[in-house]
Amino acid sequence: MLVGNDISALEAPQKRGSKLVQRLSPLIVFAASLIVSGLAYENSIRAEKSLINEFLAREEQRILNYFERESAEKVNALKRLARVWELVKDEPEVRWKELSSQLLRHFPQTFQAIEYVGTDFKIRRVEPVEGNEAVIGLDIRGRPFTETELLEIGRSGAPRYTKPFSLKQGPRGMILYVPVYDNGKFDGLLISVFHIEKYISDILQSLEHDFAFKLYHRGKLEYQSNSVAHEDIGPYSFGLMFTAFGDSWKLMTYPRPELIRSLRSEVVSAIPWIGLFLSILISTLLWLFIREERARRALEVERRRANEASNAKGRFLATMSHEIRTPLNGILVAANLLSKKNPNAEEQELVDVIRGSGESLMALVNDTLDFAKIEAKKMELEEVAFDLPKLVASTVRAHALKHKERPLKFEWSLDEEIPSWIIADPYRLTQVINNLIGNAAKFTEKGKITLRVSRESSPAKEFLLHFKVEDTGIGIEPEKLSSIFEDFSQADSSMSRRFGGTGLGLTICKHLVELMGGSISVSSSAGAGSCFEFTIRAQAAHDIQTQKKDAEEKMVSSARSMQILVAEDNLVNQKLIRMILEKHGHECIIAQNGLEAVQEFQKQRVDLILMDMQMPELDGLDATKRIRALESAANDRIPIIALSANTQPEDRERCFDAGMDAFLAKPIAIRDLVRTIAEFQKNSTAGLSS
Repeated sequence: MLVGNDISALEAPQKRGSKLVQRLSPLIVFAASLIVSGLAYENSIRAEKSLINEFLAREEQRILNYFERESAEKVNALKRLARVWELVKDEPEVRWKELSSQLLRHFPQTFQAIEYVGTDFKIRRVEPVEGNEAVIGLDIRGRPFTETELLEIGRSGAPRYTKPFSLKQGPRGMILYVPVYDNGKFDGLLISVFHIEKYISDILQSLEHDFAFKLYHRGKLEYQSNSVAHEDIGPYSFGLMFTAFGDSWKLMTYPRPELIRSLRSEVVSAIPWIGLFLSILISTLLWLFIREERARRALEVERRRANEASNAKGRFLATMSHEIRTPLNGILVAANLLSKKNPNAEEQELVDVIRGSGESLMALVNDTLDFAKIEAKKMELEEVAFDLPKLVASTVRAHALKHKERPLKFEWSLDEEIPSWIIADPYRLTQVINNLIGNAAKFTEKGKITLRVSRESSPAKEFLLHFKVEDTGIGIEPEKLSSIFEDFSQADSSMSRRFGGTGLGLTICKHLVELMGGSISVSSSAGAGSCFEFTIRAQAAHDIQTQKKDAEEKMVSSARSMQILVAEDNLVNQKLIRMILEKHGHECIIAQNGLEAVQEFQKQRVDLILMDMQMPELDGLDATKRIRALESAANDRIPIIALSANTQPEDRERCFDAGMDAFLAKPIAIRDLVRTIAEFQKNSTAGLSS
């Protein structure tokens, strides 16, 4: 059986082999591309050779036909002369001269001289006469044909050639014998001597632009083109066997290199270079792809690690938030309850110190969590309708009450054109306003802090709200303004020691404002105060919710007594919640965890449940799911209000998905708790009356 280390040991060589294959892949593809290019080039060369051979085969037949036609034409010319000579009866001397000289002029390269031989086989006439006078009267018998052979020419009527021989002038030649008749009776012979080289050259001269030739008679070279070079004798040469001059001949034909080059395709010659280029291109692209894929995988691993680290950090922050908020909730609620018991001046001062320290610590926790959310890009906004004048007034009034002992005046104004009810995120808007006014109060010893809200004109339903917070405090030096919104930044490091703060507030404000579709800026000078301005996008809302908000106070006063089940594992919070509920006339049942809450729900009838989210044994979410499952069988539904120190939007969503009806964040504001309970009381009362 393989254990983990054994499996890792087996996987390691596979991973190394995979990496080696990846590294060698471009080289493998390059080699494969070269092989494919080589095969393509070889096939193209083969196809090209086949096309050239087909062309040369056609040319071979054309040359053969042309040679036979041209050689026959010269024999026919002498035969025509013999035929015409038969018809001449008057002035034979004059007619002979005229006809023979005409033939010599027409074929100057073929016929060197023309002779007429009588039946006695002696030469009677010759043309041209000049230089040939001595041959007149010469007996031709035995030169080279015997009398019997000469008579046979006359009887057969077929011309006859001698075999090639060396002429007295030097070159090789042949003699052509053509019979002459007079009224069908043999009347002698026409004899013509011609040079083979000139004769063949005259026939082939029109072909020698593309081809070079060698003519063989019984293995002996009789003719060769003047321009037969060594490079002409290539793989495309071919031989032609034919019958002419009464015998068999062989004509070797050599295509000129220029002809072969013209038949070759430039594409074929470019295939090796194209193949090399494509091989380099493909292997380079593959290398780039592999490198990009490797980088992408590395980034994916880093992203996964970063997400895991971010999730771990989120879980840590959520846990710490819960662990810090829970005792803070007890401290702040206890301070609020103490302040309602009419303490003396010294006791009230101590209560205020406790409450102020707790609120400062709570603000620090909130800033830390918000910054973590922003950094992880998980900050979400909600869009609800709310009363903007009321929000602004209550926010400014809270700061005025907090600093009522200081020589500070707080003012606010709202343009009349702004609708009272708008749709935006009231929680985040309050957070930004609180942060800016809190900063202004922190750095202003005396004077005035003003909040002005105006609307930027826009014909659309959506518009921009412009907020301006001005103070008469110490101001900011101009060179510090550019970094005022950076993380953990303050205008002067000494301010953190003098005034406190982490430097996260303005950073959070900047991100929140941008999430709400606006921007934030600051203008200031040392000693002359500061002015922070920001904008957000909002929409006008209907006023139908006004009646609902106006009736909230009446709900509290007209509420009936309820039996409330409290699922809370923290003893301090148990005591504080019990005190609040009993003070408002409600009965309280305490459950130490979610499991006890389910059991208590099954034991007795309750009107409402306050459910903490994080508890031992069974947490609030699972406890709520069990209670809802029990209710579905009984066709009943009890309101469940979530109590949690985890205040992020996804935490609220999880509560509602589990079946809870409302959400209250710790530390619990007494007024919010009483108002929420009163709302469910009203619904319960309405249900009973109906």
